[in-house]
Amino acid sequence: MKLAAAGALMIMEMSQALWALRGGEFEFMDFVDGAHRFSREVEHSDGNKNCLEHILSANQAFSLKNFLAALGCV
Repeated sequence: MKLAAAGALMIMEMSQALWALRGGEFEFMDFVDGAHRFSREVEHSDGNKNCLEHILSANQAFSLKNFLAALGCV
């Protein structure tokens, strides 16, 4: 669950960064590209996925409650 919440936040942050770099220009396919890049780099790489899972479980700052709050779910 934490990995899913972290992924959603990272994709949102990457999209916001791209939007800012383009001066407020952003299309749906830019969002799709960001999600695809995240998937390729994290979800399809056992090393990267394991590293992220370790970081998320080792630090209380990355609690599920905090992730859900950041997503506006709590």
